[in-house]
Amino acid sequence: MSKDLTPAQAKALKKQQKQAQRAARKEQGGNVGGAPQASQQQHGSRKHTAVGNVGQSSAPETAAPDRPFAHLDQHKPIVSAADIHPAILNLALQMRRCNVLGSTQRCVAMMEAFSKVIEDYQSPPGTTLGRSLAAHLSRQIEVLKVGRALSVSQGNAIRWLKQHLSAVLDFKDVAAKEELQLAIKSFVRERLEVAAKVIVKSAGTHIRNGDTVLTFGHSSVVYQTLAAARKEGKEFSVICVDTPPLFEGKRSAVELVELEIPTSYILISAVPYLLDTVTTVMVGAHAMVSNGHLYSRVGTSLVAMAAFDRNIPMLVLCETLKFSERIQLDAFSVNEMIPGEGPNSVFYDLTDSKYISKVITEVGALPASSVPVILREYKTQQV
Repeated sequence: MSKDLTPAQAKALKKQQKQAQRAARKEQGGNVGGAPQASQQQHGSRKHTAVGNVGQSSAPETAAPDRPFAHLDQHKPIVSAADIHPAILNLALQMRRCNVLGSTQRCVAMMEAFSKVIEDYQSPPGTTLGRSLAAHLSRQIEVLKVGRALSVSQGNAIRWLKQHLSAVLDFKDVAAKEELQLAIKSFVRERLEVAAKVIVKSAGTHIRNGDTVLTFGHSSVVYQTLAAARKEGKEFSVICVDTPPLFEGKRSAVELVELEIPTSYILISAVPYLLDTVTTVMVGAHAMVSNGHLYSRVGTSLVAMAAFDRNIPMLVLCETLKFSERIQLDAFSVNEMIPGEGPNSVFYDLTDSKYISKVITEVGALPASSVPVILREYKTQQV
């Protein structure tokens, strides 16, 4: 048949055959190349799945949308041991049950318990109390942490006590005990009791005749300030704002009524309706963090924002022992669960520094932005 074709026809036929062969090779090559590609994709998919499984098993459990505080430490049982002092066990239980509330009260109770621990401690043979007490105290502190997370003031007091142990390293046991117990009493008196008296005197100047002071929850230093102003003969009224589940404001209301101070008791939902009569908002603090925010009982931020919207000054009464070097931007990452309450019941919230008019401390009335300055000054003095 090829003999009957002309050269031109034969050339065209040959060209068609080559094109057909190329098309066949291309099609085969696509199939051959496609199989490894598919296999590679499947392998990659299997590899990705394996990594995902590993990541899921090793990554921390994230909080569900309806439980934003699921990541916080849950309350563990308090376990006793032979070397744990009864005063520490009792305090841990009291804090767990919320019988000892307020950072000041908790700090004072802790230091008193430490004083009892020191008094009953017997150093091991061949060592002194100053050199062996630190480890013993650390075990007591761990039990307190199980009972409830330490407050900022408790943490600062513990750091002070451990630093002070270096001053009695070479003391005999009796002398070391006397020195430490005396130092603890002086620390509580200077950093808490005397500091509170200075704050009360300074804060009292912000209360005038005819004022209506709004306070939230219960704060010992706020109560002392209102009591001192009443003792000076000032005529003013107080609105106590409260919130569940602790209802600490009831205690404030009862104590103020006993002082014959005109007092109203409301829940936090009623705050916007009564702010027109308020002249000053005065609250206590659990802590002032380094970026100037107030870390206090949950609900404080709502009161602060409502007061700020009405141009009502908000005063925070806070000892410098409650100043923290921690920088905190929200109340979700760091907080405490209230024992026996729901999964979203927490102790504290965070109030932005812009809502705070003044922070009244034992070193003066300061803007919230001065917190890191005070911390730096105390650190310089310690060095």
